[in-house]
Amino acid sequence: ADKPLIEARLRDTIGVSYIQLGMYEQAETHLVDAAGIYQRELGGRDPRTLSTLNNLGNALLARGHYDESEASLRATFEMQRRILGEDHPDTLNSRNNLANTIDKQGRHAEAMELRRTTIELMRRRFGQADPRTLKAMANLALSLFEEGRYADCEHLRRTTLDEMRRTLGEEHRDTLIAMHNL
Repeated sequence: ADKPLIEARLRDTIGVSYIQLGMYEQAETHLVDAAGIYQRELGGRDPRTLSTLNNLGNALLARGHYDESEASLRATFEMQRRILGEDHPDTLNSRNNLANTIDKQGRHAEAMELRRTTIELMRRRFGQADPRTLKAMANLALSLFEEGRYADCEHLRRTTLDEMRRTLGEEHRDTLIAMHNL
């Protein structure tokens, strides 16, 4: 009770764990509580608050609450961009998650534009072979698929898969997902 920042950090961790387990309603509950604590204790501009809001946006997306997810992720992304910078890892993560939400709403061209910018910034910041860059490339391939641009999608998926095999290994989870998607 007398250590609210520890509680917030734990609730955020529990919330992310619930997302990974597919228990999105439970995730949302913990993330809402964590975000409230962080906002009260640190303010809405603190990177920890913004990171938790990004996680909350993901939980909302997973639950199918696309409008709420987009509003949360867009506000978080814009704040991170102003405070942390365009190419900060948290900003890039939020931009990618915002694109996921927009893509789920069928606005594929808008999502692709966000994804292309994200990939370019990630390449400059982390390099082509970084798992974050590769995951963003896989997400762009999904948008291309949804737009019916199958040849472009296949080319990007093969390129991404080759890089994942080389850097992550044949049996890495992301490599296996990329193989499945191809």
